[in-house]
Amino acid sequence: LGPAPQKDASGFYHFEPSCYSYLDLAPLASGGIAKLKQGPEVGPVKRVLTLTVPGGSTAGTLLVAVLRSESSAAQKAFVPPNASWQLAGDVIQLGGSHTAIWYLQGNPGGLNNLDFGVDPASVDAVGQLTEWSGVATTSALDQAGTLAVGTNQATVNLSTTGATTTANELVITDVGPFTQPQTITPGAGWNTLTNDGGNGFSSEYRIDLPAAVASETVKSSVATLWSGVIATFKPAGVVTGGAVLDPGFYYFNGSGLAGGGGICLNGATLLAKDVTLEFVNSTGLSSGTCAAGGGAACAGACAFGSTPCSISACPPNAPLDSASGGGYTWFAAPCSLAPTGDSSCAATSWCPTEDRACWNTLIWQAPGGTGQIAIKGSSVTHWLLGSVFWAGACTDSVNGASTIQGTVQCGTLSISAGAGAGTAIGGDYGVNTALLEAVLVE
Repeated sequence: LGPAPQKDASGFYHFEPSCYSYLDLAPLASGGIAKLKQGPEVGPVKRVLTLTVPGGSTAGTLLVAVLRSESSAAQKAFVPPNASWQLAGDVIQLGGSHTAIWYLQGNPGGLNNLDFGVDPASVDAVGQLTEWSGVATTSALDQAGTLAVGTNQATVNLSTTGATTTANELVITDVGPFTQPQTITPGAGWNTLTNDGGNGFSSEYRIDLPAAVASETVKSSVATLWSGVIATFKPAGVVTGGAVLDPGFYYFNGSGLAGGGGICLNGATLLAKDVTLEFVNSTGLSSGTCAAGGGAACAGACAFGSTPCSISACPPNAPLDSASGGGYTWFAAPCSLAPTGDSSCAATSWCPTEDRACWNTLIWQAPGGTGQIAIKGSSVTHWLLGSVFWAGACTDSVNGASTIQGTVQCGTLSISAGAGAGTAIGGDYGVNTALLEAVLVE
């Protein structure tokens, strides 16, 4: 095992080039936003919606109420339990539905059975309350957006008006297709809080999006009128769940770990710049656990690298690990040219120019290796800048604009992507000459 990692001012642990059996980053996966409690959907009822979270709320968390009612010419805003609640967004589509998102940041704790008034009292309303940890206790709301569609449509897109400040914010949507009953299909990669086609009420969330405009495409089984609200909430301070591979060469041999090993995120974020990684025996690269084949899919804000500056401008967005002078975006090989619009990959300090043994090589597996590249799960993201040469199986789940910029060569290769995902494999550092090879492509 290599030298003990050192924690920097950004809260990231730095590993030095060395020979490792494996790196399991699960202990570093802390500090992000997480769903703490989810209350039941309540309604339809008239006059007062009483929303709950099991066992009462915990002090310091964020409470979010998503609400939906019928519309009326006399429609007014929902009335929150008290003046501490703030409105993220409210929209009324006459002849259709009325949707709203209210929130309470830094709640005092012990709250339950919260009453939201419905005005006029003649309309039916439904709602749900959720509780979230790891969210800022002041100025929590970052971005919001509303949607009002007055003509019958089966598919709509709900987006924030601006780009989020940071990656991995809490993003919640509240959509109210009018025609009932129906089947509501959330956007790919979104997690369902409630999905009630009988009452035209659907709410989803994500905590894994890059710093960019957040949007969800929602479908109904029938063309209908729509109203909708989307809101994003900032994390509390710096997320400490991460590690950094400092520049140099890394060797993973899997000794002492039967059938697995290598690098496994297991819920954490791993940054790197100017590195080449070699894997032998059963070792692999996984967004999940260190079990053989990469174990279960990532369950958390797993990421190789962070959103590149060519996609989300830096500034105003700050690359991860900026406090230690890293400013990491791409998980990058020794390189001389980053994709157009991104200067975050400078010339190497340790790999001799034109030495093709390491130049542009990010990941290499020794012949006969049995480990796998397993980047899979609905929340994993990856920004790999460099070439990948792998004798065994590769699995790549493309979420958001995740990509591998470089030549990819695998024994077998499986790529999956949801609607609206970016390009899975791009050119070699901005040049459209990348090679993609596999014995079998599924």
